Amino acid sequence: MSSVTPMTTYVALLRAVNVGGANRIKMADLKAAFVTNGFVDATTHIQTGNVIFTSKLAESKVKSAVEALITEHLALSITAIVRSAKEMTAVIAGGHPLGGSEELKQLYVSFLDQAPKQDLAESFGARSFPDAEFEVVGREVFIRYHAGAGTSKLTNGLIESKLKVKSTARNWNVTTNLTRLLNP
Repeated sequence: MSSVTPMTTYVALLRAVNVGGANRIKMADLKAAFVTNGFVDATTHIQTGNVIFTSKLAESKVKSAVEALITEHLALSITAIVRSAKEMTAVIAGGHPLGGSEELKQLYVSFLDQAPKQDLAESFGARSFPDAEFEVVGREVFIRYHAGAGTSKLTNGLIESKLKVKSTARNWNVTTNLTRLLNP
């Protein structure tokens, strides 16, 4: 008797796509690359590199397959942060820990490639920014920007530098919408 590998729905959150003119990717080309490589039901959400798809591959293999297909088909070296539908649902389940629905424009999640070492997370968590609050929780950094993300010293680059892991940020509205799309 052979076992059937179940299909899992994932989202690939691509780092630094279509930001400031760098790493330009047409979403139709991105979707086509996923479909060509056997990812089922591939669909994109907005222009910043969010791809929802299903696969029989384990999450660890999905990441490397996605990065390879982007290199092969789109000639770009892009980091893909991958989350399953279940993981994304867990991210939004309790709401954003630093704000309510009245502050959606201020709320972000920085998705980490892997959980940072505990000492790095604790050291970084002890930092203070006058224009932002944040909380490191597992493979996510929940952020509340008081005056907007564009002017804060708490940047994706700083998060990566201090936690020693790759990351990509999405605002709370996009995170919520992606999770809805992952769970139709």
